[in-house]
Amino acid sequence: MMAYDDLLRRDIIREGGLTEAERRKRASDTFKMALRDLEDAQVADLSTDRRHNCAYEAARGGAEAIMTAEGYRSGGEVGRHVSVMIFLRTAFDGRWRREAVRFDRARRKSNYTQYGRAGTISETEADEVLALASRFLSEVRAWLAERGMIEPDEPAEDTAPTEPTDSP
Repeated sequence: MMAYDDLLRRDIIREGGLTEAERRKRASDTFKMALRDLEDAQVADLSTDRRHNCAYEAARGGAEAIMTAEGYRSGGEVGRHVSVMIFLRTAFDGRWRREAVRFDRARRKSNYTQYGRAGTISETEADEVLALASRFLSEVRAWLAERGMIEPDEPAEDTAPTEPTDSP
Protein backbone atom coordinates (compact mmCIF):
# COMPACT_ATOMS: atom_id res chain seq x y z
CA MET A 1 0.00 0.00 0.00
CA MET A 2 1.28 3.44 -0.93
CA ALA A 3 2.18 5.77 1.94
CA TYR A 4 -0.71 8.11 1.17
CA ASP A 5 -3.37 5.62 0.00
CA ASP A 6 -5.39 5.90 3.21
CA LEU A 7 -5.37 9.72 3.07
CA LEU A 8 -6.44 9.61 -0.58
CA ARG A 9 -9.19 7.06 0.12
CA ARG A 10 -10.53 9.19 3.00
CA ASP A 11 -10.34 12.36 0.83
CA ILE A 12 -7.97 14.03 3.28
CA ILE A 13 -5.69 14.72 0.31
CA ARG A 14 -6.14 14.60 -3.45
CA GLU A 15 -3.78 14.30 -6.37
CA GLY A 16 -2.51 17.80 -7.12
CA GLY A 17 -2.84 17.57 -10.89
CA LEU A 18 0.18 19.83 -11.50
CA THR A 19 3.09 19.33 -13.83
CA GLU A 20 6.56 19.02 -12.32
CA ALA A 21 7.29 22.66 -13.22
CA GLU A 22 3.99 23.83 -11.70
CA ARG A 23 4.67 21.83 -8.51
CA ARG A 24 8.15 23.33 -8.26
CA LYS A 25 6.80 26.88 -8.69
CA ARG A 26 3.93 26.43 -6.24
CA ALA A 27 6.08 24.71 -3.61
CA SER A 28 8.69 27.47 -3.90
CA ASP A 29 6.09 30.25 -3.69
CA THR A 30 4.39 28.59 -0.71
CA PHE A 31 7.73 28.21 1.05
CA LYS A 32 8.55 31.89 0.45
CA MET A 33 5.21 32.87 2.03
CA ALA A 34 6.05 30.65 5.00
CA LEU A 35 9.34 32.51 5.43
CA ARG A 36 7.46 35.82 5.28
CA ASP A 37 5.11 34.61 8.02
CA LEU A 38 8.08 33.50 10.11
CA GLU A 39 9.62 36.93 9.76
CA ASP A 40 6.32 38.58 10.72
CA ALA A 41 6.13 36.39 13.83
CA GLN A 42 9.30 38.06 15.07
CA VAL A 43 7.88 41.60 15.13
CA ALA A 44 7.88 42.68 18.78
CA ASP A 45 5.05 45.19 18.35
CA LEU A 46 2.58 42.43 17.52
CA SER A 47 0.44 40.88 20.21
CA THR A 48 1.43 37.44 21.42
CA ASP A 49 -1.71 36.10 19.71
CA ARG A 50 -0.60 37.50 16.34
CA ARG A 51 3.02 36.39 16.77
CA HIS A 52 1.81 32.88 17.62
CA ASN A 53 -0.60 32.85 14.68
CA CYS A 54 2.08 34.06 12.25
CA ALA A 55 4.46 31.35 13.49
CA TYR A 56 1.71 28.75 13.05
CA GLU A 57 1.02 30.03 9.51
CA ALA A 58 4.74 29.74 8.74
CA ALA A 59 4.73 26.10 9.85
CA ARG A 60 1.53 25.34 7.95
CA GLY A 61 3.03 26.92 4.84
CA GLY A 62 6.12 24.75 5.17
CA ALA A 63 3.97 21.65 5.51
CA GLU A 64 1.87 22.70 2.52
CA ALA A 65 5.03 23.21 0.45
CA ILE A 66 5.98 19.61 1.25
CA MET A 67 2.52 18.35 0.32
CA THR A 68 2.63 20.28 -2.98
CA ALA A 69 6.13 19.02 -3.77
CA GLU A 70 4.92 15.47 -3.21
CA GLY A 71 2.12 16.07 -5.76
CA TYR A 72 -0.89 16.45 -3.45
CA ARG A 73 -3.34 19.08 -2.29
CA SER A 74 -5.97 19.21 0.42
CA GLY A 75 -9.02 17.03 -0.01
CA GLY A 76 -12.62 17.83 0.76
CA GLU A 77 -13.30 15.74 3.87
CA VAL A 78 -11.71 18.12 6.37
CA GLY A 79 -10.60 21.74 6.23
CA ARG A 80 -7.44 22.70 4.40
CA HIS A 81 -5.37 23.40 7.51
CA VAL A 82 -6.46 20.13 9.14
CA SER A 83 -5.61 18.10 6.04
CA VAL A 84 -2.15 19.67 5.86
CA MET A 85 -1.44 18.68 9.48
CA ILE A 86 -2.75 15.14 8.95
CA PHE A 87 -0.54 14.86 5.87
CA LEU A 88 2.48 16.13 7.82
CA ARG A 89 1.91 13.52 10.56
CA THR A 90 1.88 10.79 7.91
CA ALA A 91 4.58 11.99 5.52
CA PHE A 92 7.86 10.08 5.33
CA ASP A 93 7.00 7.48 7.93
CA GLY A 94 6.15 10.12 10.49
CA ARG A 95 9.39 12.09 10.16
CA TRP A 96 7.59 15.26 11.35
CA ARG A 97 4.87 13.60 13.47
CA ARG A 98 5.84 15.41 16.70
CA GLU A 99 5.97 18.76 14.94
CA ALA A 100 2.61 18.10 13.28
CA VAL A 101 0.98 17.34 16.64
CA ARG A 102 2.38 20.56 18.14
CA PHE A 103 1.43 22.61 15.07
CA ASP A 104 -2.09 21.16 15.11
CA ARG A 105 -2.42 22.29 18.72
CA ALA A 106 -1.24 25.73 17.60
CA ARG A 107 -3.84 25.64 14.80
CA ARG A 108 -6.63 25.10 17.31
CA LYS A 109 -5.34 27.90 19.54
CA SER A 110 -5.03 30.16 16.51
CA ASN A 111 -8.67 29.52 15.61
CA TYR A 112 -9.70 30.32 19.15
CA THR A 113 -7.86 33.66 19.13
CA GLN A 114 -9.33 34.57 15.75
CA TYR A 115 -12.91 33.49 16.36
CA GLY A 116 -13.26 33.11 20.12
CA ARG A 117 -11.33 35.28 22.51
CA ALA A 118 -8.23 37.42 22.17
CA GLY A 119 -5.35 37.45 24.60
CA THR A 120 -5.26 33.75 25.42
CA ILE A 121 -1.75 32.95 24.16
CA SER A 122 1.18 33.54 26.47
CA GLU A 123 4.55 34.96 25.48
CA THR A 124 6.08 31.55 26.21
CA GLU A 125 3.62 29.77 23.89
CA ALA A 126 4.26 32.25 21.09
CA ASP A 127 8.04 31.89 21.51
CA GLU A 128 7.83 28.08 21.55
CA VAL A 129 5.80 27.91 18.34
CA LEU A 130 8.15 30.42 16.72
CA ALA A 131 11.24 28.38 17.64
CA LEU A 132 9.65 25.12 16.46
CA ALA A 133 8.46 26.71 13.21
CA SER A 134 11.94 28.10 12.59
CA ARG A 135 13.61 24.71 13.06
CA PHE A 136 10.94 23.04 10.92
CA LEU A 137 11.35 25.52 8.06
CA SER A 138 15.11 24.97 8.10
CA GLU A 139 14.44 21.26 7.59
CA VAL A 140 11.83 21.98 4.91
CA ARG A 141 14.29 24.22 3.07
CA ALA A 142 16.83 21.38 2.96
CA TRP A 143 14.17 18.83 1.98
CA LEU A 144 12.84 21.01 -0.87
CA ALA A 145 16.37 21.75 -2.11
CA GLU A 146 17.29 18.04 -2.11
CA ARG A 147 14.31 17.40 -4.39
CA GLY A 148 15.00 20.31 -6.72
CA MET A 149 11.90 22.23 -5.65
CA ILE A 150 13.99 25.25 -4.67
CA GLU A 151 17.58 26.19 -5.34
CA PRO A 152 19.80 25.27 -2.37
CA ASP A 153 20.37 28.95 -1.64
CA GLU A 154 16.82 30.07 -2.45
CA PRO A 155 15.36 31.95 -0.76
CA ALA A 156 18.34 33.63 0.80
CA GLU A 157 16.68 34.83 4.00
CA ASP A 158 17.79 33.19 7.23
CA THR A 159 14.93 31.38 8.97
CA ALA A 160 16.50 31.40 12.43
CA PRO A 161 14.49 33.53 14.84
CA THR A 162 16.13 36.65 16.05
CA GLU A 163 15.15 38.96 18.83
CA PRO A 164 11.72 40.40 17.98
CA THR A 165 11.99 43.62 15.98
CA ASP A 166 10.01 46.77 16.51
CA SER A 167 8.76 46.97 12.94
CA PRO A 168 7.95 44.59 10.08
